[in-house]
Amino acid sequence: MGARRLAGWTAAVLLALPATAHAAPASPDPGFGSGGTVAIGIPGGTPVDAGMLLDREGRPVVAAKIGATALGFRRFSPNGAPEVAATTSLGGGPDSLLTDVVQQVDGGYAIGGWVGASSDRRFALVRYTPAGVLSQSPDAGAGEIHALALQGDKIVAAGRAGDRIAFLRYGADGAPETSQAHDVQGVTGEEAGGIAVEPGRIVLAGTGVVDGRRRFVLVALRPDGSFDTGLGTLDVGDGPVAVNALERQPDGKLLIGGTGGGSGVVARFLPDGTPDAGWGANGIARLPGAVVEDLALQPDGKVVAVGSIGGADSIVARFRPGGARDPGFGSDGMLRLSLGSAGRDELTGVGIAADGGIVAGGVAPAAVVLTRLVGGDSSDPALAMTAESLGDLVSFTLTATNPGADAARDVSVSVTPPGGAAATALATSGAACAAMVCSLGTLPAGATKRMTLLARAKRPGSLSASARIAGTTFDSNAGNNAAAAAATATRNRGGRDRIRPRVVMTLQARRIRDVRKRVKLTVRTSEAATVVVWSRYRKGGKLEKLTRNRTVTLRKAGTRTVRMALTKAARKLVRRKKTRRLALVVKARARDKAGNARTRTLRTTLRR
Repeated sequence: MGARRLAGWTAAVLLALPATAHAAPASPDPGFGSGGTVAIGIPGGTPVDAGMLLDREGRPVVAAKIGATALGFRRFSPNGAPEVAATTSLGGGPDSLLTDVVQQVDGGYAIGGWVGASSDRRFALVRYTPAGVLSQSPDAGAGEIHALALQGDKIVAAGRAGDRIAFLRYGADGAPETSQAHDVQGVTGEEAGGIAVEPGRIVLAGTGVVDGRRRFVLVALRPDGSFDTGLGTLDVGDGPVAVNALERQPDGKLLIGGTGGGSGVVARFLPDGTPDAGWGANGIARLPGAVVEDLALQPDGKVVAVGSIGGADSIVARFRPGGARDPGFGSDGMLRLSLGSAGRDELTGVGIAADGGIVAGGVAPAAVVLTRLVGGDSSDPALAMTAESLGDLVSFTLTATNPGADAARDVSVSVTPPGGAAATALATSGAACAAMVCSLGTLPAGATKRMTLLARAKRPGSLSASARIAGTTFDSNAGNNAAAAAATATRNRGGRDRIRPRVVMTLQARRIRDVRKRVKLTVRTSEAATVVVWSRYRKGGKLEKLTRNRTVTLRKAGTRTVRMALTKAARKLVRRKKTRRLALVVKARARDKAGNARTRTLRTTLRR
């Protein structure tokens, strides 16, 4: 199983594929192959084993065992369309297996494994140019290559030589430069299934027998390949134990994928080789009944594992940064797939595309298979609303939560305010609300955010409002995105409005002749009010009625022109030439809907 381990690569360019930001994680990408899957044969034979690499350009590259001693090479475009195909006879013995792939600095591909009979297997390395032209490296000795990596522009390999760990280095042209076999103290039957090149050292992961039990083993080599130290071992359980993948996280922690204790195993070590107690259970996360063939790291710290389960189907699983299965991915963090035609299939390589898509490949009956799944996160932005009335003021409380597995990004809440409101206001702390929309930004998993909508009723009665929440992360439950609430507004009691309306009058007359038939003035109030206006003139020491009283209603704050007809006596008075002066007193009394009133008096003297 170790020979099927391939290095996953995070593609460095954005793939030109259909947008799937709102599709569920682990769902097939419809823009890849046929419904997210490619199943295709290899020219010249039937593939019986295969491995896959996602290269720097986001293209899946497959190396397949064809018959006994033939190698099939296929490269696909980022959308799964076949690009390059070649089949080569390796010779060198009755059997072979070359399925470990690495992309070289010049864009070509190196594929490692072994050729020969089971009793005399030889290291084997071939290289393909980007166009698919083969170049086979010379024999580097007895042993098997199980993993490849780059050290600068050179190719480094790990595997086994007899019952010891093997390390090899090839030049960029594939010429062998060094081949070493290392015996780890206290360990027997060692073999390596993963390799990672770090600054100042090379780390190999494999298995070996310690105190009669086969365990995971970590070994550090110097940059020249000489032995440095054994970093650590880990007991992963009874039964077959194998290491198929090694990945180094950005913080230096080391992830190993394989099998042990009857389950697929993803174990994590600290840089010094100590099992990481912060990962899974005592440094081990398991997939019961499965085999883990390869690992890939997402930028957010999640880990994707691929392999097989039950000896029949392929699996893709995802773990959270602490080793727990990701509940937002597939069923309890795992997706079981049946790829290709009926029969056993398994995925042996995986990579993360630049847009977050998960690309995996392997083998099915009579075909190599690829699948591309939607990556990304799974959130559950939810909204609830309550309402409470305080007289004519109704307060709506909106509560946004996220019970989903991951953070919801770019979250906004759009509010439809009551139609019968005289005024409304929407606000929240730590976020911006404008035009009845609150932009909440990122809502972490388990987080709660509250908003308040205030509405003042025009008149007593029911006020209802509704709202909807949305984000750009996949929403696992669209049924809780909307909410509504209602409350009944009443007349204010006890704490009623006690502010009296302001009223201002302006008389549009300067001479007596300007009021021969009527008095014209403008009235301005600070709010909706009913205004009663009357006028008098002074005769001797008494006030006589100048005009008939006039009542006007202003439905809102503003200005109104008021015309009042003179009484019969007043008309005679203003027409007499001997009336040289007319002393006027004009009053206006404004009353608002709450019964608050204010009176203003205007005194002026008109001359002939």
